[in-house]
Amino acid sequence: MSLYPLGISRRRDVPSVPKQAAGAIDMRWSLAGELACAFIDAPHQAVPPMLHAAALDAIHRRICVLPVRFGLALPDEAEIHSLLQDSRHELLDHLSRLDWTCEMGLRI
Repeated sequence: MSLYPLGISRRRDVPSVPKQAAGAIDMRWSLAGELACAFIDAPHQAVPPMLHAAALDAIHRRICVLPVRFGLALPDEAEIHSLLQDSRHELLDHLSRLDWTCEMGLRI
């Protein structure tokens, strides 16, 4: 079964995200070195984009997260680990730049 990665964070921050934070999505974490990737099992039907966005928002409310492109499917956790290890320095740099920042939006 394929896996859908949702977002990438620092491993040390993962305990701050309660399991029920993602609501209706059964989210798990794959840990590789200093990084962690939230993912779900690929359902038989496409994940509704708003459900995907809600899961990312639930993580983002608690910790810094880099969203993974919607719809990306990987065959197994080994591929998630490879993704994290291959891009480790770049991902950690992006997370460092986002730490302690605040995201704001304006709806008109």
